Amino acid sequence: MYCLAIACPNPHHGGGGRRSFEVLKYLSEFGVTPILYIPYSDLIYSVILGEYYKERKFIDTLRELERFNTIVPSELYETLENISLNIQHHLDQLQNKVICNVLSNIKRSIQGLKNNTLSVKEFFKRFIRNSEINPSKLEFVYSMNEIPSCVVAGAFLAKSLKKGLYVQLQLEPFKPMKKNIINDWNFRVVFGEQKIPREIIRILGLIPQFAFSGSRYSFSYAMHNNLKGLLAVSEAPLVISGLDSWAKKRKIKLKIVRPGNAVDEKISKYVDEKERSRLLYKKENIAIYYARLHSSKGLLEIPFIARKLATKGYRLMMIGRFENIVEKKIFFKICEERKIKNIEYFGWLPRDDLLEIVSRSKVLIYPSHSDAFSLVVLEALFLGCSVVAYDIPAIRSVYENLKPVKIVGEYDCRAMAEKAIEILERDIAEHEEEHLDKEFMNFLGAHSSWRNVAKADVEAIKEMMDC
Repeated sequence: MYCLAIACPNPHHGGGGRRSFEVLKYLSEFGVTPILYIPYSDLIYSVILGEYYKERKFIDTLRELERFNTIVPSELYETLENISLNIQHHLDQLQNKVICNVLSNIKRSIQGLKNNTLSVKEFFKRFIRNSEINPSKLEFVYSMNEIPSCVVAGAFLAKSLKKGLYVQLQLEPFKPMKKNIINDWNFRVVFGEQKIPREIIRILGLIPQFAFSGSRYSFSYAMHNNLKGLLAVSEAPLVISGLDSWAKKRKIKLKIVRPGNAVDEKISKYVDEKERSRLLYKKENIAIYYARLHSSKGLLEIPFIARKLATKGYRLMMIGRFENIVEKKIFFKICEERKIKNIEYFGWLPRDDLLEIVSRSKVLIYPSHSDAFSLVVLEALFLGCSVVAYDIPAIRSVYENLKPVKIVGEYDCRAMAEKAIEILERDIAEHEEEHLDKEFMNFLGAHSSWRNVAKADVEAIKEMMDC
């Protein structure tokens, strides 16, 4: 069985690309050979990231996927080569600018250009003309991400090939306008302490952006072009976006994939009880916060949580890249004005260094407001950290009732700090007992291999196709 997989499988930048990469590696083990298509905008984005951060070339990532039986059409390599030859003018625009903001703006602007549409049409023509795979052998089209570029490309190809389209939701593609405005106000005014009149003007300017989302259009387009089913890594993307009721009204099938994510081999070994016990006895009374450093991940609440931890003499390690220069300035201003001295900021760290610090830490502070699953939480749990998180749909859907996960009300910084202090103050025997709980160990076992995730994806799509 063949499928056309629409994705940007870049494992080095974000959970979405990492999940797509890992699942593509194992689909063929479960009877589905993927043929990869990457939207033009995402190819450009991957080349820019690789050039700027001096990382492994994206072409090497594609060649690795080929070793796992993913078919990468020659058209993709040709397009990637052309982009690489002409990338310098994009890189020139990045000089003396904040990289994360610029890259984010580049991606949003490119997605809306006609280049995506022209590229997918040209790919389709050449694929039909040159492919050794007879298009009639394709069983379905699988958009492995909910971003507009993947959904629209998937819908176009599904309609052109007269096949069903199935879309994986790794995040909510959009939120209700009211939720966006409330969150923005809390981030910038309540915690960021910005001036109210200026923020009202800024929010008024954002309303059109909230209202006329490219993501909303992409799902409307897909609905009219052979969208047959939505998969999701948890209930959160469906509930937050309202796509659960939207899909049911239109008789589009829904399926929650379990397990929705997994960890890599470096830390999956801690599902073994002996390995886990050795890890747990190395724990120190350290609290850690690592994520994309952004207000949606609770960045501006961290100083208030750290201040409470300081009353008991505990420090908080913070790891990650700031995504927004304005929020970076606000964060350090709050720390300076409130004399927060117990935050140790490490910046971005190589993965091995990050995992080493997490493996010594006892509790992960995770005040995120926006998640569909949270690989950060999953990795921390594998590495023996208890987690204190907000009561948001993703945390409830995936982690509720697991003993090492403590859930507090959203925006309740005091409760989050108090729960973290309770964990830091208990002895190691109590910590170990919680982390060797049978139900919890079964959860870790299910999420210890990307093969399990690929299998769950295949089974979910086949189930929806058979209905």
